[in-house]
Amino acid sequence: MKLSHDHESLFQKLQSMPHYTLTGQKTEEIQKVLLKKVEQSKSKLQLYDHLKWIVIGAAVFFFGFLFYKNYESLLPVQQSALPSPYITTGATAKSVSLDNMPDSIKATFEKVLTAFPELRLPYTIESDYDRPTNHQVYVMTLKKAGDDVAAIIVDEKTGQLISFNRYGLENDAQTPLSIEQAKEKATGWLTYIDKQLAQDYIASNVTPSATISGEEGKEEPTGVQLKSIVEFHPRSMPALPDSFSYFVTLDAQGELKSIHFKRSTGDENKELEQKLQAVWKEAIAAFQLANIDWVKIDYFEMEELLHHPPISLGNPIEAAYLQEIAKTELRKYQIKGDTMPLLLVHPTEKQAYMLWKRENGVYVALELHQEKEKWVGQLIEKIPDK
Repeated sequence: MKLSHDHESLFQKLQSMPHYTLTGQKTEEIQKVLLKKVEQSKSKLQLYDHLKWIVIGAAVFFFGFLFYKNYESLLPVQQSALPSPYITTGATAKSVSLDNMPDSIKATFEKVLTAFPELRLPYTIESDYDRPTNHQVYVMTLKKAGDDVAAIIVDEKTGQLISFNRYGLENDAQTPLSIEQAKEKATGWLTYIDKQLAQDYIASNVTPSATISGEEGKEEPTGVQLKSIVEFHPRSMPALPDSFSYFVTLDAQGELKSIHFKRSTGDENKELEQKLQAVWKEAIAAFQLANIDWVKIDYFEMEELLHHPPISLGNPIEAAYLQEIAKTELRKYQIKGDTMPLLLVHPTEKQAYMLWKRENGVYVALELHQEKEKWVGQLIEKIPDK
């Protein structure tokens, strides 16, 4: 029988002990016992090796699973999938279930996701501070194949909806909504998401807006997306300068693009408006432009031109072209102290003016007309008669 080096040394020590008389039989019995111990040691080592690799494999699987879950939102998935969201606060990130959110926040998220089931996609949640309410908020960004498709902001304390944006809506419709249509559709969307909001807020003002797009290398805009912004102020009080309202933005077909809770526009400064109207009337008279029934639009309402372009412009694309040229030329000539300009557009001919008044009393006209299908501008100044 062959013993290991360690067990052979032990056998030699046993033989050297004086109170042992090792006959051949005893020697063989001891060798058998030692060999049995050797086999037991080998079995323990093999079991240890198996356990060691099982533990290592389990650890690799565990950390691999965590890595996968942390990056799961970046992987393309089927639209029907509804994985857990992720919440990040500052530089740290923790996996969290929607069920673990405060009830008020979860309720608002669920209302939006119920209204728009197509938004049940992988999403991330971040904690930040909203302005101008200065309340801590949850920001949830919904993604599909790496692209943002919607964003929801909810007040962390109250669960109030602060903001909701839908991205990627493309609509080239060039017939704007009427004021009544915009109010009706906006109220419908607000009711669809949260009936309580529609009960607490009422539609008041409707403001036309538009998104102008273009292609590199082309001077003229190539696309215009018309929008209507409907303001909802609280039913319990009139719209005050320091109050907050909901602003619902719709595209030209009445699809919901966004909802924002922010400071109300309030009533316009009537005194300032009266002064501007007087200045514009004086400028029109100074440049002898009163004999034409111009389409009149002030600078901060120029999107109205895109929604209702006169016959001379024909369509929103041409109106957008004129608007961009007018703003570009205006930046060349305006100086500190100038009043807000007024845009005059000829109802039937390719001609327009921007009128304003300098601080020194000089009236200014930026005359715009087309040459070879391109809008060009010319500045004219006139000192008022004393």
